[in-house]
Amino acid sequence: MRILLAAVLSAMGALQGCASNTSSDPAPVVVNESDAASLRAATDLEGTLAVGSAITLSYERKAEYTSIPYLAVDIIHAAPDATKEGSPMQSVSVKGKFPGTPRILVVDENFAIVAQSTTATLQDDGTSLATVSSPRSGTRTILVTDKLWSLPMSFEVKVGE
Repeated sequence: MRILLAAVLSAMGALQGCASNTSSDPAPVVVNESDAASLRAATDLEGTLAVGSAITLSYERKAEYTSIPYLAVDIIHAAPDATKEGSPMQSVSVKGKFPGTPRILVVDENFAIVAQSTTATLQDDGTSLATVSSPRSGTRTILVTDKLWSLPMSFEVKVGE
């Protein structure tokens, strides 16, 4: 009986050792979003996006990421049209097959958050859709993240007029 118990305990110890060594990657660091410097450091600028258009971004884990990244696009605002009265707000949406809940942050030139999403809805096609309404003036960059990112994926970012 003692031999059987010793064998079982030995096997369990070996399994625990295997389980703890299955990933050599450290746990990702979560960024303090209220600290502009930390947020800026975790941002990977992917391009630009004109108001009224969309862009497809791709997440792929990179060696230089020391935290869960925020993929970002700078917003290009059209020159104001004096003949047209527009809304002071603009819609921002993100759609893709995220592993968790996509998060949108819209920041100004100082990386202060001017709008942020809090939820996402699951669509019929299996994608998640997150939307936020942000002020037109003072917005510069859209940041997108998912705390469960691990595998490569693509998603669409859209800014409405």
